[in-house]
Amino acid sequence: LSDPNSYGKWANIRACAAEAAAESEIDMVRTKEGIYTAKPKKVVVLWDLDNKPPRGPPYQAAMALKKVAQHFGNLVDISAYANRHAFIHLPQWVVEERRERRRMDILERKGVSTPSEPYICSVCGRKCKTHLDLKKHFRQLHERERQKKLNRMRSLKGKKRQRFKERFIDGNEKYNEAARTLTSPKVGYGLASELRRAGVFVKTVEDKPQENFTNIPKPHS
Repeated sequence: LSDPNSYGKWANIRACAAEAAAESEIDMVRTKEGIYTAKPKKVVVLWDLDNKPPRGPPYQAAMALKKVAQHFGNLVDISAYANRHAFIHLPQWVVEERRERRRMDILERKGVSTPSEPYICSVCGRKCKTHLDLKKHFRQLHERERQKKLNRMRSLKGKKRQRFKERFIDGNEKYNEAARTLTSPKVGYGLASELRRAGVFVKTVEDKPQENFTNIPKPHS
């Protein structure tokens, strides 16, 4: 090399290349079959619901987010944070959806609109002519049965109560699905409960703007 400074330049380049190579080293782990493979990266998702609320049904949005996150590695935790306003606020798409449902209920009740197929109760399979008939049937029969089971559960203790809860309350997915479609929450639109159903840890933070991620707890495990 004719330039006396060339050696120093090439030395710096080699040093940078070595450093980059070291940083790009992949951790390897041995599988049960004895094969070495790249150690999967751990992914943690922190969802700011105040600034990035779901634009559609929360459960579907959460499941889609989890699917995307899994492309980056092993999803070990997904948590959502918002102040209480986010859980009582009705986004525009919910308002419009409920308004359209009320309009259709009125038309069906007056006989102006007739559904092409009868409404079917997802709990017992009963057919109803209108959506309002289905809601009435659900409330008068299945909600009452549910309340009786809840009262029965409260009278039990210990393991008996836990087994009863798992079998007749938590395990009654047909009822839970029907309740989600036929009843509306007294407050909000079920944002927190739907996110929890999707496996998201939900946390309410203080009502201070732009502070959702300032002093939040460590990722839920």
